Amino acid sequence: MKSKLDIFNRRLITGIIIVLMITAVTSGVLLQPEYGNHNRQPLTAGVDNGRESLKVKPSPIYVHATIYHATVAQTDSTPFVTASGFKINRRHPEKHRICGVSPDLLKPKGPFEYGDTIRVKKCEMIYNGLWIIQDKMNKRHTNSIDFLVGKGMIWVSMDSVIIELFKV
Repeated sequence: MKSKLDIFNRRLITGIIIVLMITAVTSGVLLQPEYGNHNRQPLTAGVDNGRESLKVKPSPIYVHATIYHATVAQTDSTPFVTASGFKINRRHPEKHRICGVSPDLLKPKGPFEYGDTIRVKKCEMIYNGLWIIQDKMNKRHTNSIDFLVGKGMIWVSMDSVIIELFKV
């Protein structure tokens, strides 16, 4: 007869294995085979004309990161409407997880466009994760990202933050 501890351990291990399998499948990153191009760049599965193909994953971009508040002093005369036309929640602007990027990162010059979801890494813990590009920074900024936050948030700028396009 199996004890409750044995049953619990089996269920726990099974749950962990399932989570790891789901994470591996949904991440979309495949390991490169031992033969061929040996630069060890991660490959991602894609669809090309209805058949699967492998494409080199875009390189992460290192940027300077700051925060901003939806105020006239830090934006323009319409602080609750972003450059893309998105309307910001006045009470809780941070709930949207909106960011602005410098003009050089937006198309046609850069890799991103309004509405793109990006993954932020190597930043302060609360800023890591997924953000949606809905705003554009002033043209004097280059290679930068600006996180929209609530009024109570205070943070200094940070260099070498990684951003990359997130595709579902």
